[in-house]
Amino acid sequence: MQKKYITFLVGVVILTFLISYALLIGYTAPEPVVVPKQEPQKEEVTMHSSGNIFVTLPKKNELVPSTFTVAGSARGFWYFEASFPVSVLGDDGTVLWRGIATADGEWMTENFVPFTFEVTLPKNSTSTSGVLRLHKDDPSGENPDMLDVPIRFSDI
Repeated sequence: MQKKYITFLVGVVILTFLISYALLIGYTAPEPVVVPKQEPQKEEVTMHSSGNIFVTLPKKNELVPSTFTVAGSARGFWYFEASFPVSVLGDDGTVLWRGIATADGEWMTENFVPFTFEVTLPKNSTSTSGVLRLHKDDPSGENPDMLDVPIRFSDI
């Protein structure tokens, strides 16, 4: 009786092994789904070479009116007390406008924090083009950085 029981158990183990093996051979793993990383399109954003700040509005070399919106995102360490300085320079290097960009969210992070602000240029300038300059706020002066976005003026 014991011999029949051992033979039965060995048969069950072998049968289980064969069924498992057959299932594994017939099983093919599905192809992994690869989701492409969504990079901002080069013509839609102006990104700093360090990748720490980018501007979505205005686009590079865009024709802007005397009042226009600037929008983008900067890593939290570009801000100091939730802001950083911004200026617009004419084609001769004169400062046409100065202002402050303010974080539209929690800035004490290494992640990107959005910003949006309005620029109103004087109407008496002879410049037809210039640069929107965003400065990393660096009170210590140890890590200065900036992003220049070339722009063209439509009605100043």
